[in-house]
Amino acid sequence: MRSHHSRRRFLRLIGSGALAAAATGPWPARALAQSGGETIDFLHMSVGSIEEPFSQALQTLAEDFEAETGTTVNDMTSDWSVGFDRVRAAAIAGDELDLAQVGAPWPAELRSIGAFAPLDLADLGGADSFIEPARATAIIDEQAWAVPFAIDTRALIYRRDALNELGLAVPSTLDDLQETALSLSQDSARVEFGIGLPGADPVTTHNFAMLLWDYGGEIVDSPLTSARARFHEAAGEAALQYWVDLMRSGAMPPDAAEWTLQGQLGAMLDGRIGMTFGFPFEVPLYQNSFGAENVGVALLPRGPEAQAALVAGSHLMLFREAPPATMAWMRWLLDPKRHRTIMRAIHNLSPRSRTNELLVDERPHMAPFAEGVERFGRHLPLGWGVIEAILQRALADVLGRVATGAFRDDATIPEALNGAARQVERALAEAFG
Repeated sequence: MRSHHSRRRFLRLIGSGALAAAATGPWPARALAQSGGETIDFLHMSVGSIEEPFSQALQTLAEDFEAETGTTVNDMTSDWSVGFDRVRAAAIAGDELDLAQVGAPWPAELRSIGAFAPLDLADLGGADSFIEPARATAIIDEQAWAVPFAIDTRALIYRRDALNELGLAVPSTLDDLQETALSLSQDSARVEFGIGLPGADPVTTHNFAMLLWDYGGEIVDSPLTSARARFHEAAGEAALQYWVDLMRSGAMPPDAAEWTLQGQLGAMLDGRIGMTFGFPFEVPLYQNSFGAENVGVALLPRGPEAQAALVAGSHLMLFREAPPATMAWMRWLLDPKRHRTIMRAIHNLSPRSRTNELLVDERPHMAPFAEGVERFGRHLPLGWGVIEAILQRALADVLGRVATGAFRDDATIPEALNGAARQVERALAEAFG
């Protein structure tokens, strides 16, 4: 049992009303400064190549918070790949964490454990201060169970010098993208292939989701009302066929089927590919290698039915047994100036439009990312923690068969997606009952 706030102390807090104030009401920093002595166990998710600046930013904020309030923040880290299981285990144990950074679609599943406190977003800047696709996954049945923290999105990142070499325009539709990628593969002296997307990474499922939406499809119906999968329908087959065609035509390297995100980064930096669906943090890496004038960023191309931009990212969830000071730490992190410092460190967008305007002023290459979120933003469905691993295996199987020559035109895609849909429906029914 943790020394700084035991279950017995928690019951005393309920009796005094202090926990209710921490969860839904103001908790002035000056009051905390008088009491002091609390320790907050905070779990943040590792963000790969930008983990160091993220941790440094959090450490600085935690030191300032302790100086102001007398409350210590014990900052812990989990890799995203095991993050859901780490938070879920802590929630079941009931005495390991106070506040956790979680994937944006996770709250719907995690809240059923009963270890998290409901939140009033009015005490955290107001619900309307957050971009709609970001707050949508924080609010379940009209109750907020999380507060939006960061937006993870994509844009088309391309080698401007390679396109200029051949007199090619930046593609604005998926048809344009395929033609441009094939032209780069066949004729460019600067890149080997036109485009590359990783086939063996959680990012694979994100890229498929965006293509699916572009073709007019949906991933699932809401697991709160139905466990019906939708990604295996005609739009899903068409979206995955588009990806397969990029590989089979030579526009994309066949070994991309085996790439993780690191493979995508390496392929761009090595000049193997000229375009990708990339994160904001990738842009400075490519600019440093090729020159800022030779790297461009644009909105993701429009599909036959729609134009979509992924709004993923993370939220903060408060554990019920957290000490009252935890609410003040949440407010500290979400203070506009401090929050912009964090987003600057991790090259993410903020869930608040005004903060993004300031970030774009500082870093113009962020503009297409912010525009996509504001104009075409779509969030991953509730239940994504259940869906992602199953869907990732199915996509990896299909793309792997393309790479090895085992792909069958009329069978591989429907067999893989239908099989995954059945697994997803069983898993959602079990998770949401």
